[in-house]
Amino acid sequence: MASHIPVAVGLVYLANITNTPEGLSSSCIQVLNQGVDCDAVILDIDAAFYETDAVLESLCTTACTTALTTYQRRVAGACGTSRYTDHEGWSYLATYDFQERYEAYQAVCLQDSSGRRCNAAIRDALHIDPDAMTTSAAPEPTLACDNCFLSSIALRIQQPLATDDLMASKFSSLTASCGSTTIAITTPVESTWAIPPTSESTSTPECLGTTYTIQSGDTCLSISKSRGVSTSQLLAANHLPAFCSNFPRTGTICIPDSISCKTYEMVKGDKCRDVASKNDISWTQVVTWNPELGEACEYIDNFASRGYILCASNPGGSWVHPFPEDEVDMPLPKTTAIHP
Repeated sequence: MASHIPVAVGLVYLANITNTPEGLSSSCIQVLNQGVDCDAVILDIDAAFYETDAVLESLCTTACTTALTTYQRRVAGACGTSRYTDHEGWSYLATYDFQERYEAYQAVCLQDSSGRRCNAAIRDALHIDPDAMTTSAAPEPTLACDNCFLSSIALRIQQPLATDDLMASKFSSLTASCGSTTIAITTPVESTWAIPPTSESTSTPECLGTTYTIQSGDTCLSISKSRGVSTSQLLAANHLPAFCSNFPRTGTICIPDSISCKTYEMVKGDKCRDVASKNDISWTQVVTWNPELGEACEYIDNFASRGYILCASNPGGSWVHPFPEDEVDMPLPKTTAIHP
């Protein structure tokens, strides 16, 4: 369970690919790196989380849904069946990360046939306070046969990544016991979204830097701090989900030389002007070296609240000001996302 605070809607970047993974064309990467017109909380939602009405109102919009379907179409056109291989030898379709995020959005924003927001309906039937992340009473006895509950299960069964054979096998008996005959499902065909490494292909992509073995107690923040890289670029370089979601506890990750930098550990409330002042650098350098913050530093609260590690020097080497004649005073940030 989780609750988020709705934020101003603007362009949100679902991918931040700064390297060139083998197998992906430059045009594919360019399209993957395009923004979508959605609330920034989309980066942090999960199908298993319950949100406040305010978050659902801000997140689940026609504009965002349209932006996501447009993004999906463009990525499919630019990337096709292109694949990349991660550091452990898994082969993923270029659209895999987006599909994960899109399925979460569909689940959180699902409405039943009567127009109810199912995330809210199930939340209330479970008596969950999304802010305190606690339950105040036993679930409503009618929940198992609630149309929203059944619709949410049906949706997940039909989603390519979320589908579950066991859940699908029990769904018909569940609907039968509820006397529901209006929800039909079509399970997705076998897919190759993610292909595990085989014994014949034991080699992994070359790491142009240092291969780091994850230790007990390591987190994305502790690794990025100790290895001298920004948290966002560490995740991007290893094709890991945004905001350290499901960060691996074992195995190895690559620390590319190209993202090595002097680092700064953010504290809650930091703005780009604070980061610049504390590190004796310019505001332009802060947003150039850390593009995840947004061109106007509008997304900084997403990262400051989590204690992210930023680059306080140019990743991989010296820096040349892109527009030296346009250096301006550090502006005040726009309305930003705040995540507890």
